Amino acid sequence: MAPHEDVILEFSRALVAGDFEAAHALLDAPLATEFTEATLAARYNEMIEYGSGPAEMTQIISSLTEWPDRQRGDLGWAYAAIMGPGFSEAVAGVVTERKRIRMLEWGRP
Repeated sequence: MAPHEDVILEFSRALVAGDFEAAHALLDAPLATEFTEATLAARYNEMIEYGSGPAEMTQIISSLTEWPDRQRGDLGWAYAAIMGPGFSEAVAGVVTERKRIRMLEWGRP
């Protein structure tokens, strides 16, 4: 697995486990300021609230190392599906060379 995929998978696993402190530790500034542990928890729970139970699995579905607005210092972009009873959602993000997430997208496209 590519390093940027590892970071996004680690982030999605932390969300699924309810370990918002670990998820927050993977965010780069200024994203870490925008999303506190509490706002990560709220955003994640809002995303999956229509399901009938907690997430059961997460996995990387898609990954890019080249895209039009890639910035210097970006390793790659990855998309992790998060699935549970009655829902399938996702998180995706751009990971920097520092192995921190600088851009984050919530939910399925």
